[in-house]
Amino acid sequence: MIRAADCSAAHFVKRLMKRDHHSTIQLALDFDARQTEHQGAGPSAHVQREIDCPGYDLGHPWHYLARGCGGIPIPVQHIPSPSPSPHDAPLKLAANPVKRSVQLRAIYQDEQHRLADFKARYQEIVEHGVGALSRYDREIAHGGDLELAWACSIALAYNHVVSCLGRLAWLRRELGLDRSA
Repeated sequence: MIRAADCSAAHFVKRLMKRDHHSTIQLALDFDARQTEHQGAGPSAHVQREIDCPGYDLGHPWHYLARGCGGIPIPVQHIPSPSPSPHDAPLKLAANPVKRSVQLRAIYQDEQHRLADFKARYQEIVEHGVGALSRYDREIAHGGDLELAWACSIALAYNHVVSCLGRLAWLRRELGLDRSA
C-alpha cells in the first residue's frame, strides 16, 4: 500500500496513474484526508462530497458501484456516529442499579473492542480491495462479480462500524460518560 504521507505531490500523482480505479480513488482520499489532518479540520470538501453522494447512502452497496452512485469509501476516522437510540439498548438489563451499572460497563468495554475490530476490517477492505475478501465472497456469494462483492463487503463493514458507534453512544449516555447528552 502506498502511503500518501511518504510521497511528494508529483511522485504521488505518478503512482496514482499506475493503480486500478478503486485504489486510485482511495489513494486520493488518503492523501486528501492526510492533508486535512494537518490542517486540523473535519472532512475536506472532497470527503464531504463522498458522504453526500446522491442516490445511496454510505451503508448501501450501490453507493460504491460504478453502475450505482460510483462513490468511494470515506476514511474510517470520518465515519459519522449516529445519535443514541433506544434501539441500541441491550435486550436484557438488570433492574438493580448497581448490577445494571456493572453490566453496562462490561458491555461498553466489549463494544469498544468490537469497534476496534470493525474499524480494522473496514480499513483492510479499503486498503486491499477485493484481495481482502474470501473466495466465497468473490466467487460464490456474488457470482464472480468482483465489484459487487467489494461493494457489499465495504457497505457491510461500514454498517458494522456505524452500528457499534451507535451502541457506544447509547452506552456512554446511560453510564453518564457523555456530558453533552
